[in-house]
Amino acid sequence: MKELRKKLEIPKDALKSVNDFLLDENNPLINDLFSVIEKYGGINEINKKAEEASKLDNLIEQINKKNPNYVKDIEWLINARDNHSFISVADYRRKILGDKISDMKFNDDFAVTLELSACQYFPFFIDIAKDALENQKLVPGRIIRVRKMKETMELNRFLTLILEQFFLVILFINLELIMSLKLAFTWETIIHILVYGHY
Repeated sequence: MKELRKKLEIPKDALKSVNDFLLDENNPLINDLFSVIEKYGGINEINKKAEEASKLDNLIEQINKKNPNYVKDIEWLINARDNHSFISVADYRRKILGDKISDMKFNDDFAVTLELSACQYFPFFIDIAKDALENQKLVPGRIIRVRKMKETMELNRFLTLILEQFFLVILFINLELIMSLKLAFTWETIIHILVYGHY
């Protein structure tokens, strides 16, 4: 086991190569990154704007401007959460197993995570949530979104609002969101989306 663990060690020359790459004043990749960071006011200013843009009230306001029906869906979701309307795992087990549940033991250390891949748009998720409430089903605990960077840039505000709605869903009912953007990007694209919520 010690020999196997030893193989995990990063050689000093490899670390030196990484540091040399990062610290090279002629490295165009890092220099371009620094230029974009400075363009948007520096790290602290970027973080400040990103934090402001992600505040719940600001997100709700932006969504309401684009599609008030989405806000109604979010409010419905909040209400369902606060009223404990969704079935719990314990109650779901009892629903499926009936009296057998008293003779069974569950090891939550090996619990299975229900994953929905891919759920691209907020209305689809709301339909799933409403069906789960009506029929007392479990809602997947992990939601996967896969979008192309080109789509995000072309449909910027609409897709951004969709993203914001998904983040609200996570805040409200404690889901995990995994978002994947496909195709090429630039440093400026990433920072612009972070600061302004769109590109």
